[in-house]
Amino acid sequence: WSNWIFACHDCNQAKGDKWPVGGYVDPCTASESYRPETCFTFDTKTGEIVPLKDLDQDRFDKAQRMIDDLRLNGRHHLAKRLVWILRMGWEIPDDPSEETPASGTLRRFLASRSYELSSLARAWLAERGYSISG
Repeated sequence: WSNWIFACHDCNQAKGDKWPVGGYVDPCTASESYRPETCFTFDTKTGEIVPLKDLDQDRFDKAQRMIDDLRLNGRHHLAKRLVWILRMGWEIPDDPSEETPASGTLRRFLASRSYELSSLARAWLAERGYSISG
């Protein structure tokens, strides 16, 4: 249990028995100030997860180490993210003023924290000027 972190099978296999001093970013934290989106964002053109640029050096290193050790930018992850980026682009207007009731319902669903790729959806929506809450 000393190196336990909530991760998919592939990420856990990549991590193996690694556990750096200071650990990794906890994806299940209840603390809003330590949620993963306070450490990571997405490049919505490539699908890559990247550390936020304005992190202090310790948090930046922790985030980058997690990306590297868990292979969060592995080919299968990138492929899945890119499919969702394309689908969002087809279904949700780039301009928030052009949102329809149907695209608004989809936007709210994709951005809800109960959705698997909600952090990616939230980053994509924020880039386009959509209001993201919660």
